[in-house]
Amino acid sequence: MASVTGSPPAGRDLLRLLEEGNLRFRTGRPTATMPDLSALEQGQHPFAVVLGCADSRVCPEIIFDCTLGELFVVRIAGHVAIPAVVGSIEFAVHTLDVRLVVTLGHYFCGGVATALQYSNGLKTTETIASIARSILPAVQSTPDHGDHWNEVMRTNVRLTVDALCRTPSFQPLVHSGELHIAGAEYHVGTGVVTFLDRPND
Repeated sequence: MASVTGSPPAGRDLLRLLEEGNLRFRTGRPTATMPDLSALEQGQHPFAVVLGCADSRVCPEIIFDCTLGELFVVRIAGHVAIPAVVGSIEFAVHTLDVRLVVTLGHYFCGGVATALQYSNGLKTTETIASIARSILPAVQSTPDHGDHWNEVMRTNVRLTVDALCRTPSFQPLVHSGELHIAGAEYHVGTGVVTFLDRPND
């Protein structure tokens, strides 16, 4: 992974690091190596936050060819921005000075599938239902035609990005251009990450 020390890179430059890492991953040319663990003991300096799904097929560090200490990863089924998740991202932004947040959805998401089933009357535990309810706005605002499952995932990514941009503690940084929040989708069958919303510099 390229160095991000010195002057804070712009959001587009940080995003490019992720794009380049994904290209190395999907073409079988990863370069991430074990870092100096004694240096990590002194603190962490991630260059991006990735809010992703807990799905076992979607490990951000691997698909972006990063090593320990480079990404601040928050994972939860359906990449839903519940309060504890937003609080974790706030920690990275306000305490660690991270300036890029990426919401990463993925094809064939089980959380999205559960939300679709829940909207049709699925009975499940209250805790699983709480995740499904967080995704329902995406279900309700996505027309049911074509590849509905993955279209709902895409809508959920965009709604999550919008919710994070409207988070009171993020708004001043977003408006000033200091913080960039982008959406992306990962295709589990090809390894390709496509950015849906790119930061403007």
